[in-house]
Amino acid sequence: MGGERLTIVFMPESAYGPTNNCIGIGKVLEQRGHRVVFAAEASWRGRLEPLGFEEDLVDLAPPAEGDQDAGQFWIDFVSETAPEFRKPTIEQLETFIEPVWSSLIDGAIYCHGQLEDILDRARPDVIVEDNVNSFPALLTHGAPWVRIMSCNPLELKDPDLPPPFSGYPTRDRRSWDAFRAEVERTSRATWERFNAFVVDSGAPPLPDLEFIAVFTDGAKGGNVKGAKFRFVNTHLEAYSEANGLAQAKELTARGGPARYRGQTFLVGDM
Repeated sequence: MGGERLTIVFMPESAYGPTNNCIGIGKVLEQRGHRVVFAAEASWRGRLEPLGFEEDLVDLAPPAEGDQDAGQFWIDFVSETAPEFRKPTIEQLETFIEPVWSSLIDGAIYCHGQLEDILDRARPDVIVEDNVNSFPALLTHGAPWVRIMSCNPLELKDPDLPPPFSGYPTRDRRSWDAFRAEVERTSRATWERFNAFVVDSGAPPLPDLEFIAVFTDGAKGGNVKGAKFRFVNTHLEAYSEANGLAQAKELTARGGPARYRGQTFLVGDM
């Protein structure tokens, strides 16, 4: 990137998938001579530094007594909430999805001041977030912000795709509107609370019923200190060889999102 050493701050969700995703990308950047700082959740202490990264970690809640395994919160959460997944997805919106959003929002509010301090110390040239909810400090610090969507490709909205969390088929739209209406009923108050915090923190308002700033398409160009590059969020189906091959051909076709004359970063579930 122009021969200049950049500082890139990664903030992944405290789970193995997003964190390993950021580790992979961060390692390539580190090998190219850039400084990589992880503003990960505190349970990852001592696990990222041996890989060549700086750790400047955050607490998303008051620290628990004793050491915790990395991502232990979500390990416990999935174990405790497993019975929810026996319900239809539309019923999960009230008893699982909304409580998850509330928990994530509480964490974002709790760590806001910590994140501001981390960014002041790191002075990043680029901020990379692999998470599902906004952290206003990442948007207000002034560095370019890059979002990775490794959790669920349907976070990238499209009117021809079923609603996120629904599990509904693409070719049968009969239940889509009812599902979206239930999202409105169960998540509106939670979204309004979070949006008020985001705005009060100096960040732009969130899109309606979205818990994170969103892009309108899956490929975005960027320019950092004169170096041009492109990030492409994508997904290659792991359980159907035919679908995965079709997706790969679409990605690399003439005029496709990966056909860019310059540095291109493919991010997502591959």
